[in-house]
Amino acid sequence: CPVAVAGLSPVLLPAAYRTSAVPAGHLSITFSGHASFLIETPGGASVFTDYNGYVRPPRIPDAVTMNISHDTHYTDFVEPEIKYVLRGWDPAGGIVRHNIRIKDARVRNVPTNVTELSGKLSNENSIFVVEAADLCVAHLSHLHHVLSKGQVRELGRVDVLLVPIDGAWTMSHQELMHVIGQIEPALIIPMHYGSGVDAFIALASKLYPIKRDTANTLIFSLRTLPRKTEVLFL
Repeated sequence: CPVAVAGLSPVLLPAAYRTSAVPAGHLSITFSGHASFLIETPGGASVFTDYNGYVRPPRIPDAVTMNISHDTHYTDFVEPEIKYVLRGWDPAGGIVRHNIRIKDARVRNVPTNVTELSGKLSNENSIFVVEAADLCVAHLSHLHHVLSKGQVRELGRVDVLLVPIDGAWTMSHQELMHVIGQIEPALIIPMHYGSGVDAFIALASKLYPIKRDTANTLIFSLRTLPRKTEVLFL
């Protein structure tokens, strides 16, 4: 991924080092429901998105992200075995920033839904980005607006984009199509279903092929990603 961050130390692993069933050069994404995905890497890193305490991962991950302070996207009750708890907002106010290395993965955020109160900026949501195996996965969560040029630059290249398709609680389908066009991912995976699923498919199918997989897990590499953007329902 093209975004370089000063001061981030690389982690070197022996070529034979494997603690995961994910093949080298691949990532695994498992859809668990609502806006929660388990992302796993060849080096054994695991990140679970929008952890809310009731949509749970199949096993304890290294890190959980909580993109917005809504009870379907976060919880204050987290298993003590989870090492990293990354909130997409700062409870004390201000703009939150995360950029951490977990085994062979990097997890960072792009603050969104920025508001100003009494002259102080704060963000209510974050797009979390997981980078590993030369791949980038971005999770939009409760994005409420199209992206600024600065946010697009900060995201960098995105291979797989996890998008909310409710059409009402996050953003309209027209706004979502605009955001997808700004990011230009290879693969779009829907989440955050609502009554707008059919409307999303009707609009998205004019722009992208729509595919469905009966499995809830996708294992992919740069070589297996589509050359032109596609939508894949897990």
